Amino acid sequence: MSGHPATLVIDLQAMADPRAASVPTWINAQRTGQETDPAVRVVVSASPDSALAQRLQRLGAERFLPVFASMPSARAAAAQRLPVTGRLSLRLPAGPSAAAVARAAATDVCTAWRMTHLRERACVVITELVRNAVLHAGSPVDVLLSRRGDGIHLAVRDGGKVGRATIYSWGDRSRPAP
Repeated sequence: MSGHPATLVIDLQAMADPRAASVPTWINAQRTGQETDPAVRVVVSASPDSALAQRLQRLGAERFLPVFASMPSARAAAAQRLPVTGRLSLRLPAGPSAAAVARAAATDVCTAWRMTHLRERACVVITELVRNAVLHAGSPVDVLLSRRGDGIHLAVRDGGKVGRATIYSWGDRSRPAP
Protein backbone atom coordinates (compact mmCIF):
# COMPACT_ATOMS: atom_id res chain seq x y z
CA MET A 1 0.00 0.00 0.00
CA SER A 2 3.01 2.24 0.08
CA GLY A 3 2.29 3.37 -3.49
CA HIS A 4 -1.19 4.51 -2.36
CA PRO A 5 -3.23 2.83 -5.09
CA ALA A 6 -6.89 3.85 -5.21
CA THR A 7 -7.89 0.19 -4.80
CA LEU A 8 -6.02 -2.96 -3.84
CA VAL A 9 -7.55 -6.13 -5.32
CA ILE A 10 -6.43 -9.27 -3.48
CA ASP A 11 -6.77 -12.56 -5.38
CA LEU A 12 -7.44 -15.42 -2.95
CA GLN A 13 -8.94 -17.78 -5.53
CA ALA A 14 -6.13 -20.35 -5.39
CA MET A 15 -5.25 -19.89 -1.74
CA ALA A 16 -5.20 -23.10 0.28
CA ASP A 17 -6.73 -22.10 3.62
CA PRO A 18 -9.16 -24.90 4.60
CA ARG A 19 -9.63 -23.52 8.13
CA ALA A 20 -9.86 -19.87 7.02
CA ALA A 21 -7.05 -18.96 9.40
CA SER A 22 -6.01 -16.03 7.19
CA VAL A 23 -9.23 -14.03 7.78
CA PRO A 24 -7.60 -11.65 10.30
CA THR A 25 -4.95 -10.82 7.69
CA TRP A 26 -7.55 -9.65 5.14
CA ILE A 27 -9.55 -7.73 7.71
CA ASN A 28 -6.33 -6.06 8.87
CA ALA A 29 -5.46 -5.21 5.24
CA GLN A 30 -8.81 -3.45 4.90
CA ARG A 31 -8.28 -1.56 8.17
CA THR A 32 -4.77 -0.53 7.14
CA GLY A 33 -6.11 0.67 3.78
CA GLN A 34 -8.68 2.85 5.50
CA GLU A 35 -6.08 4.34 7.82
CA THR A 36 -3.70 5.42 5.04
CA ASP A 37 -3.88 8.92 3.64
CA PRO A 38 -5.38 8.88 1.09
CA ALA A 39 -7.43 5.79 1.94
CA VAL A 40 -6.95 2.65 -0.13
CA ARG A 41 -10.00 0.53 -0.92
CA VAL A 42 -9.36 -3.18 -0.39
CA VAL A 43 -11.34 -5.71 -2.43
CA VAL A 44 -11.01 -9.48 -2.13
CA SER A 45 -11.68 -12.18 -4.71
CA ALA A 46 -12.38 -15.60 -3.18
CA SER A 47 -14.32 -18.61 -4.38
CA PRO A 48 -17.78 -18.59 -2.72
CA ASP A 49 -17.30 -22.30 -1.89
CA SER A 50 -14.04 -21.69 -0.02
CA ALA A 51 -13.84 -21.83 3.76
CA LEU A 52 -12.30 -18.36 3.61
CA ALA A 53 -15.24 -16.74 1.80
CA GLN A 54 -17.74 -18.57 3.99
CA ARG A 55 -16.03 -17.43 7.20
CA LEU A 56 -15.85 -13.82 5.97
CA GLN A 57 -19.58 -14.01 5.24
CA ARG A 58 -20.40 -15.48 8.68
CA LEU A 59 -18.42 -12.66 10.31
CA GLY A 60 -20.38 -10.04 8.34
CA ALA A 61 -17.18 -8.80 6.72
CA GLU A 62 -19.02 -7.79 3.53
CA ARG A 63 -20.14 -4.66 5.39
CA PHE A 64 -16.59 -3.34 5.19
CA LEU A 65 -14.54 -5.79 3.09
CA PRO A 66 -16.08 -6.51 -0.32
CA VAL A 67 -15.67 -10.13 -1.41
CA PHE A 68 -16.22 -11.05 -5.06
CA ALA A 69 -16.61 -14.53 -6.52
CA SER A 70 -14.20 -13.84 -9.39
CA MET A 71 -11.27 -11.61 -10.24
CA PRO A 72 -13.09 -10.07 -13.23
CA SER A 73 -15.93 -9.00 -10.90
CA ALA A 74 -13.50 -7.58 -8.36
CA ARG A 75 -11.54 -5.71 -11.04
CA ALA A 76 -14.73 -4.34 -12.60
CA ALA A 77 -15.92 -2.97 -9.26
CA ALA A 78 -12.50 -1.45 -8.60
CA ALA A 79 -12.30 0.10 -12.07
CA GLN A 80 -15.79 1.60 -11.84
CA ARG A 81 -15.06 2.90 -8.32
CA LEU A 82 -18.59 1.90 -7.31
CA PRO A 83 -19.51 1.36 -3.69
CA VAL A 84 -19.11 -2.38 -3.25
CA THR A 85 -20.25 -2.85 0.32
CA GLY A 86 -23.85 -2.76 1.50
CA ARG A 87 -23.60 0.71 3.03
CA LEU A 88 -22.54 4.17 1.95
CA SER A 89 -22.53 7.21 4.20
CA LEU A 90 -21.79 10.79 3.20
CA ARG A 91 -21.50 14.09 5.03
CA LEU A 92 -22.50 16.87 2.65
CA PRO A 93 -22.07 20.59 3.23
CA ALA A 94 -25.24 22.66 3.11
CA GLY A 95 -25.38 24.15 -0.35
CA PRO A 96 -26.91 23.94 -3.79
CA SER A 97 -24.79 20.94 -4.87
CA ALA A 98 -25.71 18.70 -1.91
CA ALA A 99 -28.80 17.21 -3.58
CA ALA A 100 -26.91 16.47 -6.80
CA VAL A 101 -24.12 14.71 -4.89
CA ALA A 102 -26.67 12.63 -2.97
CA ARG A 103 -28.51 11.79 -6.19
CA ALA A 104 -25.26 10.65 -7.84
CA ALA A 105 -24.52 8.46 -4.81
CA ALA A 106 -28.00 6.89 -5.03
CA THR A 107 -27.45 6.19 -8.73
CA ASP A 108 -24.06 4.60 -8.00
CA VAL A 109 -25.29 2.33 -5.20
CA CYS A 110 -28.34 1.19 -7.15
CA THR A 111 -26.01 0.24 -10.00
CA ALA A 112 -23.42 -1.41 -7.77
CA TRP A 113 -26.03 -3.36 -5.81
CA ARG A 114 -27.87 -4.38 -9.00
CA MET A 115 -31.01 -2.55 -7.92
CA THR A 116 -31.44 -0.44 -11.03
CA HIS A 117 -35.21 -0.90 -10.80
CA LEU A 118 -35.10 1.29 -7.65
CA ARG A 119 -32.77 3.96 -9.09
CA GLU A 120 -35.38 6.48 -10.20
CA ARG A 121 -37.40 6.34 -6.98
CA ALA A 122 -34.26 6.46 -4.83
CA CYS A 123 -33.01 9.52 -6.71
CA VAL A 124 -36.33 11.36 -6.36
CA VAL A 125 -36.59 10.64 -2.64
CA ILE A 126 -32.96 11.37 -1.72
CA THR A 127 -33.05 14.61 -3.71
CA GLU A 128 -36.16 15.80 -1.87
CA LEU A 129 -34.86 14.79 1.55
CA VAL A 130 -31.50 16.51 1.07
CA ARG A 131 -33.06 19.66 -0.42
CA ASN A 132 -35.44 19.93 2.54
CA ALA A 133 -32.64 19.40 5.03
CA VAL A 134 -30.46 22.06 3.40
CA LEU A 135 -33.36 24.49 3.06
CA HIS A 136 -34.80 24.15 6.55
CA ALA A 137 -31.74 23.39 8.69
CA GLY A 138 -29.01 25.07 6.68
CA SER A 139 -26.50 22.71 8.25
CA PRO A 140 -24.33 19.89 6.90
CA VAL A 141 -26.37 16.83 5.98
CA ASP A 142 -25.57 13.19 6.78
CA VAL A 143 -26.81 10.77 4.13
CA LEU A 144 -26.91 7.00 4.61
CA LEU A 145 -27.72 4.56 1.81
CA SER A 146 -27.77 0.90 2.78
CA ARG A 147 -28.82 -2.36 1.25
CA ARG A 148 -31.65 -4.14 3.05
CA GLY A 149 -32.28 -7.55 1.49
CA ASP A 150 -33.61 -6.80 -1.97
CA GLY A 151 -34.42 -3.19 -1.07
CA ILE A 152 -32.60 0.01 -0.31
CA HIS A 153 -32.74 2.11 2.87
CA LEU A 154 -32.25 5.88 2.63
CA ALA A 155 -31.71 8.11 5.65
CA VAL A 156 -30.97 11.82 5.89
CA ARG A 157 -30.12 13.69 9.07
CA ASP A 158 -29.49 17.41 9.40
CA GLY A 159 -28.19 19.53 12.24
CA GLY A 160 -31.59 21.03 13.01
CA LYS A 161 -32.98 20.82 16.51
CA VAL A 162 -36.53 19.92 15.46
CA GLY A 163 -37.72 16.55 14.24
CA ARG A 164 -35.82 13.39 13.50
CA ALA A 165 -34.16 11.73 10.52
CA THR A 166 -36.45 10.87 7.64
CA ILE A 167 -36.11 7.26 6.57
CA TYR A 168 -37.50 5.42 3.56
CA SER A 169 -37.03 1.80 2.54
CA TRP A 170 -38.01 -0.01 -0.65
CA GLY A 171 -38.05 -3.54 -1.81
CA ASP A 172 -40.66 -6.22 -1.33
CA ARG A 173 -41.97 -4.27 1.66
CA SER A 174 -42.23 -0.83 0.04
CA ARG A 175 -43.36 1.67 2.64
CA PRO A 176 -42.11 4.71 4.48
CA ALA A 177 -40.57 3.82 7.81
CA PRO A 178 -42.44 4.99 10.91
